[in-house]
Amino acid sequence: MGPGFASDRRDYLGASDCLSRLPHRVRLNRSSTPGDRLVVESQGGTVPVTGSRPPWMITALPSSSNNSLILNRSVTKRARSVPSSFRCLHSDATSVHARRGQWAPASVHAKAAMQEASKLGDLASKGFSANAAALLAHSRRDYREVEAVTQDLVPLIEVDGISEPGIMNWRELRTEALVRMGRLTEAEAELAPFEELAAVRERHSAQAAAGRVRGLLEAAQGRNERATTAFEEALEHARMVPMPFERALIELFYGAFLRRSGRRKAAAAQLGAAHEVFDRLGARPYLEVGDRELAGCGQVRARRSSPEANQLTPYETAVARLVVEGLSNREVAAELIISVKTVEYHLSAIYRKLDLRSRSQLAVHMRHELLI
Repeated sequence: MGPGFASDRRDYLGASDCLSRLPHRVRLNRSSTPGDRLVVESQGGTVPVTGSRPPWMITALPSSSNNSLILNRSVTKRARSVPSSFRCLHSDATSVHARRGQWAPASVHAKAAMQEASKLGDLASKGFSANAAALLAHSRRDYREVEAVTQDLVPLIEVDGISEPGIMNWRELRTEALVRMGRLTEAEAELAPFEELAAVRERHSAQAAAGRVRGLLEAAQGRNERATTAFEEALEHARMVPMPFERALIELFYGAFLRRSGRRKAAAAQLGAAHEVFDRLGARPYLEVGDRELAGCGQVRARRSSPEANQLTPYETAVARLVVEGLSNREVAAELIISVKTVEYHLSAIYRKLDLRSRSQLAVHMRHELLI
């Protein structure tokens, strides 16, 4: 199974992980087909990448600093020279950087996608621009922004390509945002037709994404058996196509649901699997969420071993990370499903163990020790 298969659902981190294992260079072949075609030349020969358009794979370069530079230059140069063929490049680049928590370059590409859409004026460019903004907001867990930047696409669902399963991510990102904001009726109304279309197209990638959100929606309505079924079916679809990041996202959602349902052992298994993938892909924002969930299961996986880290219990580490993010004691309690008094107890223990007196001192300490 070649590296190009990871692009079935624009899983760029997954494709990057596959390609990074090959000694290779990338070239653009303009002569063999009417459209540009990207191929990867490795020691084993020439490997054509899935899809006839380079936008699908130029952003799937490995994650080394040199290749990141190549990515940025390629996106800028190609997008200027062939705007109609490369209109989705900035959206693709936003995905890679945002999923890794590289906010500055992600923001640059998201803004560039918006500018290109404004210049070109076509609906597809508008869709890719909104998709880029939604990916960035989702990686930041800014669900109100996800909903806002995708609102204008809702009336365009019938436009070819805008809502086609497997092309853009915005529909499942938007539906998830609606669930997170408690707008469950709207979420159901938008998710159901997407599920139906994904099933008609028989696209496992889109069915996996829809199932992930379905599980979240059913859980939000207290229908735990349906949620479990949805998550399990999502994982089955994800296993049919090599999408490591997307599969890890399902495992993260499923694990979080299981923990809140009191099934900590099962939750730890799902969260542990997600942790391994996020860690390998460098998907820091999602790794941090998974670490908090694992801490709620009584486990902790620090990014770097240190004496201070070993002094804190899993719950203390989870509380410390959330406090440093700016959450109040009440918000920390809601996140970890514990009482406010328990949060206060853990916070007092943290200050005592680390000889600290304030949240600002704790933030400095945690960042210095690379625990956040």
